[in-house]
Amino acid sequence: DKAGINSVITTSEYENLFPRREVLNIEKEIKSIGEIQNHLYLNKMGSGLAYIIFTSGSTGNPKGVQIGKAALENFIISSVKAVDYHETRRMLCISSVCFDMFVIESILAFYIGKCVVLATEKEQENARLLIKFITRYDIDSIQMTPSRFQMLRAFDKNLSTIAKFKLISLGGEAFPDEL
Repeated sequence: DKAGINSVITTSEYENLFPRREVLNIEKEIKSIGEIQNHLYLNKMGSGLAYIIFTSGSTGNPKGVQIGKAALENFIISSVKAVDYHETRRMLCISSVCFDMFVIESILAFYIGKCVVLATEKEQENARLLIKFITRYDIDSIQMTPSRFQMLRAFDKNLSTIAKFKLISLGGEAFPDEL
């Protein structure tokens, strides 16, 4: 309620948690990427609020940060101009919705017509399971923190899985020289 959201994208398991909101159940309503793009809030850009992210940022004090539709649209358009997503098909989504990288892994990917593949928490935290997941779903694009990439790299010593990525984007924390 504090966020003042009108719409929620969720699954059947959580659908009933939002009684006073417009709920888009992705399991029931969406059959293709085109349908996702048609439902996305991004298709209705303009003025107003796109979403609120609750973050502590560098201060450690939680606060709601309002992201306007125009700012989100500008970010997406700038990202698409700066990064060539053309060759990619499937983007791994492992960031928490509370982390701004989630926007790139999900909203931006949907906006440009890519398949978003969501890993479970267990798969996100275990390099062996994550490598199996990446291979099983033929993921060719990743966006993650350098520390998580180092976890993958430590497990994939011969780089057989990592070498198959068409796009690797790392950020959100300090980038170690050895990486």
